[in-house]
Amino acid sequence: MKDVRKYWYLFWTECRALFLDCARPLIDLARWLRGKG
Repeated sequence: MKDVRKYWYLFWTECRALFLDCARPLIDLARWLRGKG
């Protein structure tokens, strides 16, 4: 059971890093649009 938790943690951190890398430009764009409007 410990191994499963370890692999899940690694999987989650990898996905979160990828998601943040993908989302950062979108967040910046949304912030820029909000600043203009």
